[in-house]
Amino acid sequence: MKTLFIAVNSQYVHLNLAIRSLNASVSHQAEILEFNINQEMTKIFSDIVVKNPKLVIFSTYIWNVEMVLKLCQDIKKAMPETIVALGGPEVSFTAEEIIENNSYIDYILIGECEEIIPKFIQRVKNNQDMVGLTGIVGKNYVDTTYNIVEDINNLKPASEIYDNIVENKLYYYETSRGCPFSCAYCLSGSIKDNTRYLDLERVFTDLKYFSDNNIPIVKFVDRTFNADKKRAKEIIKFASKNTGNTLFHFEIGADILDDEIIDLLNNSPEGKFQLEAGVQSCNEKTLEIVVRKTNLEKLYKNTTKIIEANNVHLHLDLIAGLPFENYESFGRSVNILYELNPHHLQLGFLKLLKGSNLLLKADEYGIEYRNYPPYEVIKTNELSALELIKLKDIEEIIERYYNTDIGRKSMNILKTKFNNPFNMLEEISQNFSQKGYLAAPMGIQKRLDVLCEFAKKYLVNDEKLWNEFLMSILYDIIRNKVKGNFPQSLNEIIEDIDNKPYRNKLLEQGKISGDEFKKAKFIPVKTYNQNIIIMALNGQTRQFLKEDLWEI
Repeated sequence: MKTLFIAVNSQYVHLNLAIRSLNASVSHQAEILEFNINQEMTKIFSDIVVKNPKLVIFSTYIWNVEMVLKLCQDIKKAMPETIVALGGPEVSFTAEEIIENNSYIDYILIGECEEIIPKFIQRVKNNQDMVGLTGIVGKNYVDTTYNIVEDINNLKPASEIYDNIVENKLYYYETSRGCPFSCAYCLSGSIKDNTRYLDLERVFTDLKYFSDNNIPIVKFVDRTFNADKKRAKEIIKFASKNTGNTLFHFEIGADILDDEIIDLLNNSPEGKFQLEAGVQSCNEKTLEIVVRKTNLEKLYKNTTKIIEANNVHLHLDLIAGLPFENYESFGRSVNILYELNPHHLQLGFLKLLKGSNLLLKADEYGIEYRNYPPYEVIKTNELSALELIKLKDIEEIIERYYNTDIGRKSMNILKTKFNNPFNMLEEISQNFSQKGYLAAPMGIQKRLDVLCEFAKKYLVNDEKLWNEFLMSILYDIIRNKVKGNFPQSLNEIIEDIDNKPYRNKLLEQGKISGDEFKKAKFIPVKTYNQNIIIMALNGQTRQFLKEDLWEI
């Protein structure tokens, strides 16, 4: 029986872990088809139909459910005898409703399905009913049990899940399932006491498989990687010594880090680990309401140690729209995290996920949200729709300048002219919105020019600071190896003269090598108090004072 496991990912670079784990559970007897939401739906439909499957099983999430339902409807019209099934978090909590409202869906598989999937496929093949199988909802059979794999060590190893290596993709991996915490906005918070771990030896074997196959990035999907501190330390120790150039991304609880794990991270090989810490809010009342138990003082202390060591890439995340968080208090949260200077600052927006406890209390907290995926907040008792729109614009500024690292240092100079970082971000976003800069995509050169246009109003009367601002943009461009012409704004500091005589003199004096003479870019620059030659090569720079060279 031709069976297809189908994923529609949010981005091309992603690989779907769920369908691979399910396929490994049936000894790869099915076929995997993988797409992304940016592809033409008619092309996806064609690729499925030409396979002439008898059973299709879709992995369903908030980012793809609308497309998946349309595909399922078309598939059923094209091939009425084909059995159509859905699994995944987006359908596991409203299975009966989905079956009732979508006649073209035959079955919903609820929860973790590796153990039931072989039986389900066999019964479909034999045209048998589903009586006795847990977590399956169909037109004539309903069992809404949320399936749990009690011992995840019985699941297939990474070598069988990822049996075909695909280059230049982001690999997902889990060493645990469930979560010991009960955050109200998270799906895991509604499923109590269900944390299960892989044996460490199994984890080590899996990590070695990734590194032996030169996988560049592996993202752990463990809800809180360091929930078990002792175990997390052993994984970090092993990965540091035995996994080549593979980078591992962990989602952590920053406040429950201890000094030993921080030291392990800070002394690990550079570029080996990347951390993402969901702070969500610095408002203690908000954290209490959403059952996000956080020691904020310890969080600030721990993240500062990691950021200052600058050995591990650290993401800090906030969520706008949580209960008891108004515009001003959210601004304070942004200020606190901005001043911590993480490598990446994510300003996200509350989504009322199916199965989350916060969804059940949406009316109590005055949370209005979109009734369609991704169910994002529109307004709350504390945040108006207009204020959330303003925060969306601020998010865009953070993404364009802070998180790209092209403009971050410049904004740190600019923020000295404002009361706080949030005030600066607010002013930039409002100015850009009024001028239409946020409505259209921009290349890097234009993006930096409009930032300079804004900053000049505040820095033009401070020659030294304005010069530092422009110089920081120049160095950002060089460090990030941005191609093309420099932004026009930098004409104020970059001299439009022939740099060849300077380059020749540097070589003659032995200050640069012959290879640097041929490959480097030489930029004559007028700074606030001196004239220099900047040599740029592979993102690195060296400076030479013009006065140290012969007079031209």
